[in-house]
Amino acid sequence: MEAGPVTSVRPDGLVGALMAAEGFEGVETVLHGPGGCRFRYMRLAQELYPRDGALSCPRDRAFYFGSPRIPCTFLDEDDYIYGGSYNLAEALEEVAKGGSRMIVIESPATALIGDDIQGCISGHGLEGRAMPFRKHLVSMPMNEGFDELCREYVEFLSPRKEEKIPGTVNLLGLPILCRDWKGSLEEVSRILGMMGLRVTSSIGSGCSYEDVMRSSTAEFDISVFPEFCVSTAELYRDRFGIECNSCCFAPVGFDATKEWIGAVADLTGKDPSDALEYVRRTDMEARRILRSDPIKASKTRGMHYCIDAGSSVAYPLVGWLFKYLSMIPDSVRMPYGTDEARRKTEGMLESLHLSSALDAPLENGGLMASSGDYANMCRLSGMFVRSLDLGFPQSRGFHFNNGTILGPRGAMNILSSIYNV
Repeated sequence: MEAGPVTSVRPDGLVGALMAAEGFEGVETVLHGPGGCRFRYMRLAQELYPRDGALSCPRDRAFYFGSPRIPCTFLDEDDYIYGGSYNLAEALEEVAKGGSRMIVIESPATALIGDDIQGCISGHGLEGRAMPFRKHLVSMPMNEGFDELCREYVEFLSPRKEEKIPGTVNLLGLPILCRDWKGSLEEVSRILGMMGLRVTSSIGSGCSYEDVMRSSTAEFDISVFPEFCVSTAELYRDRFGIECNSCCFAPVGFDATKEWIGAVADLTGKDPSDALEYVRRTDMEARRILRSDPIKASKTRGMHYCIDAGSSVAYPLVGWLFKYLSMIPDSVRMPYGTDEARRKTEGMLESLHLSSALDAPLENGGLMASSGDYANMCRLSGMFVRSLDLGFPQSRGFHFNNGTILGPRGAMNILSSIYNV
């Protein structure tokens, strides 16, 4: 997709599925495909979810070759003609020595071969430890790949339907692909804790086997980025009778966070007063900081910007930036998301007399808000003065501080990014 001199790369379902698998503790993600498909993802997995022992993997260990993440069957041209089942059988045998559970994912080209993955798993007696995941991943967006793998893995582990524990919730739709997923998990858990709710599991983002098995005891499900958990929420509702909150957007910005808290309170019957007070106090602190330098604060008034993000982020962020900072969107692109959030965004833009911004080409402006890599490329190209990193593919570097965009803390991070060039 062209944006003047800058091209936006859309991560597909393969990225979402691989990173969903890597988001479960104690799971080895086996990539059935050529080695070239592995390199980017093994680096990405370690970058997003660092694990101990990353530098201690023997370089001569078959199918790993010096990296402990995402072992690969390393298919070559002959395997594409005669089949790669032999490679997969050997890889499963080697990976199984570590005692971990396994999720086998095919590269897009390997999926055309038709190797009997389940047969390889059964032939090694790994039915309870290894799950095949066979989807046309390259043809689906990143969020759907994440969602489908999370659902299938929960189904594979098959938790028993148990008595619900009052005041407990599962977090759904919080991928390790989001900006600072650990900080996001911490912020969302903090807000829920103020409402008397305890997180049982966060599916696909740092949860263990035990967390998944306990997830059927949660009283409610809470979605964070709704487009990442449509299918998973459906599974929990149909199989375990666990209802999910009805918000079609993430808690991005003060206003959306208050509305999100209200939706959680409506679902759970919990008192939102303390959580709303947390939002109010942080909002007042932000306003105090802005009042300390009115000239600098006024520089966002009428600033034009473009946003390229999932609907659950674009909808609340566009509304908040207009109301809070008087910023005007020239282009609002939502490459993935829910139909409801997109309709809400369309309605909001129409009410602001900005309907022309929907799916409009990028124009030079003051700010580009999108994935970190794309936002930085747009800024470095000279199209924009500022960039706002909203998530994957993130900008490179070590991130030592909480960098979430969710909740009150996330709102402060967004403001810092906008004002501090």
